[in-house]
Amino acid sequence: MPTASAPSRPVATDKGDAFALAPPRENEDPFTVVTSDGRIWIEPYTGRPIAVRESLEQTRAAHLQGGRRNGPSQPLPLSELRIIRWQHELPALLRTEARMRIFARQNGAWIDPFTASLHRYVTTEKGRITKRTVAAMASVLAHMPAVALGDMLPYDVILSRSQAEQTAKIATSRVVAKKPAAPSEDTPVPQDQRSHLQGCAELQRRLLPSDMQAPGLDCRLLHRRTGQLTGCFYDSFSRDDQTSLIAFGQVDGQGLQQAFVATTLHGALRCLVAAGLEARDIMIRLNDLALDCVETGQCAWFSLLELPADRQRLRCLQAGDHRLTVVNPNAEIMARSYGRSGMALGLRDGTAFAASLDATELELAAGDMLALATEPSASEGNRNARRDLVTALLQYDGDGLPDLDATLPAGERAGEEQAMLIARLAAD
Repeated sequence: MPTASAPSRPVATDKGDAFALAPPRENEDPFTVVTSDGRIWIEPYTGRPIAVRESLEQTRAAHLQGGRRNGPSQPLPLSELRIIRWQHELPALLRTEARMRIFARQNGAWIDPFTASLHRYVTTEKGRITKRTVAAMASVLAHMPAVALGDMLPYDVILSRSQAEQTAKIATSRVVAKKPAAPSEDTPVPQDQRSHLQGCAELQRRLLPSDMQAPGLDCRLLHRRTGQLTGCFYDSFSRDDQTSLIAFGQVDGQGLQQAFVATTLHGALRCLVAAGLEARDIMIRLNDLALDCVETGQCAWFSLLELPADRQRLRCLQAGDHRLTVVNPNAEIMARSYGRSGMALGLRDGTAFAASLDATELELAAGDMLALATEPSASEGNRNARRDLVTALLQYDGDGLPDLDATLPAGERAGEEQAMLIARLAAD
């Protein structure tokens, strides 16, 4: 039997839909990547799967003895070896675990069963899971924090995420098909809902800033709304030590319930910042609150950017699908995404959520522009919002920041809500 330390991959059980990971391996390195059952070792220099005969140590020693004079001198990156391991394990897992095979109906995006996040670049080909699909799944799972790969979510939660995506997609397509019209007396709001709607709209109007102001950063905000209510929430803060915070989030869904959750999270965000909590603790507390507010399958995407007083490094925490993009038309790499997204707010308890958070720090160079855009999975148009925003910034050659409203005409997406934020280091 292999004597390798505890595997970190998922293992199927004989308990129906029960599925759990073995305890994660401590300090995994390129020379200790093995499959869940410990029977296959991923050779670190070539990525070839090697059968473990007696023990991992003996197999590794027998294969690597002689100094590998005829092979590569450096092992492959650990992330690449993990992808290879997942590619080796996924075919069997896909055959035995139905929750690994849930794809959104409208756009075909894969919904991973650990965080219920949609991965738009992981799709089937004509309804079939192909080698390309498996390779894309492996890349997603290999870069997911090991602790986030805990027990799979219940089947009904994952499925409701797919159904919510479809429902919102249908609603969005109807809005796009018809140009938005002004409120009419022909479609009155029931009296018992009117006061709630007006109250929530008024509270949102007071909470949402008309612009973003953060010491050390010049910011531009664009929020095109389609009605009185919104699922977006955003804000900026300055702490006593001159640290700047920028928050940007959106709740999945639509209507009054979506707006209620967004408003609740926004109000709590202000209280948590005022109480002096650290950025990571703020994210965890918001997730705890979201668990009590969201409906089954609903979640919230949220990004929190922190710029210390010395303005040297930006710290980014992300939950869900929002991704921070840094754009600089004069840099060697003109557009690059940062951060590994943790699971969205409201999906898992505090321990699992906290383990999925991965803070990213980056140095900002002169000319770097930070870009955030709402990208709800239900809207094909809004899924292109970040792409449109980045394209516009790449074409901008002026000083300061561009006027987003003039740079990004609504066009065919006039019936869809859009929220976008750009920022850059302020001039000394």
